Amino acid sequence: MPFHGGRAEQLASFIREQILRKELSNPLPSSRVWCRQLNVGRPNLLRALHILEHAGLVTITANGAAIVPFKADAKSHPLSHSRLARFLFLGRNYPELQHDTKWLFTLSEGMQNSGIRLSLERCGSMRLRTIASQRPHRDELCFLHSLPGSYQRLFMDRKKPAVVIGYTGENITLPFLTPDLEGSTRHATLRLLRRGLKHIVLINLANREAGITKSIESFKAACTQWPHQPVRADVVRVWNDITSLRSTMEKLAVKMKEPCGFIVFSPVSVGILATALLQRGISIPEKAEIVAIEHCPDEISLSVPITLYGFPTRRFAKAILDSADHYFETGKVPVVDKTLDLDGPKEY
Repeated sequence: MPFHGGRAEQLASFIREQILRKELSNPLPSSRVWCRQLNVGRPNLLRALHILEHAGLVTITANGAAIVPFKADAKSHPLSHSRLARFLFLGRNYPELQHDTKWLFTLSEGMQNSGIRLSLERCGSMRLRTIASQRPHRDELCFLHSLPGSYQRLFMDRKKPAVVIGYTGENITLPFLTPDLEGSTRHATLRLLRRGLKHIVLINLANREAGITKSIESFKAACTQWPHQPVRADVVRVWNDITSLRSTMEKLAVKMKEPCGFIVFSPVSVGILATALLQRGISIPEKAEIVAIEHCPDEISLSVPITLYGFPTRRFAKAILDSADHYFETGKVPVVDKTLDLDGPKEY
């Protein structure tokens, strides 16, 4: 499990949640083994253990660290009767380098004020299956962040309390909260078409998220149904790494032979696209117009005009917090199928 920046606080939080879920027990691994398993340095591990020792969760002796024993109903123990919101991410979706961190910071503050602990977990296939099969816990609610439908079904079939962040897969009846990517995509596409552009390119990540699929379908439908044909509608799927993004954007700029509109979804970099176009002598917005969807304003602070459908940070965080509060107060997963409008469009 990688820890961005090697921060001891993140490592301590991860170990704390493992103790809470009884995935760790005495005797704990030696520091050398634990560092290798967690892919962290010994100084960060020791700092994390001291944080946990101060919280009364572990003791540190000359022979190593040990979990402080406690009874499940011991009200005085730091882990007893704590409410936990687990955000489960799959692979590349983990919010180390994405805009997700902004609304998660807002959400974390709200949950802290409500007495709810927030856990962010990068999961593989086996990890997700293990979590889904675990016995439901009254003080634990899972939030499935843009997981493919096959994983959503695991939680649905096993009646594990969960809320989907993003769109649900086919025949999935779990409650969900999502920004309105379909509606924003259609609105952005029609906006560009009304400005007389006959060639539009949608750029999004190359993964299987339901939200990405729905956005592409909405884009193609808007272009096909536009009464003033012909319209050339291209979809470009990219990997979220700098080298791949630069290569893809440069190829798009080289191939551009007519005025074109670009719809760019976060976390794809608008700056890399704008740079590639300008380097080829393609002026913005005279020959190319760019619409950004789900980005935050500081991500598109460029010297060229950009139209933004911004991520609804505070409204989205509040909707998630309301769902968590409802579950922990009533013991029932909220019946919510909520799609939130994005902020905009605004000119930057």
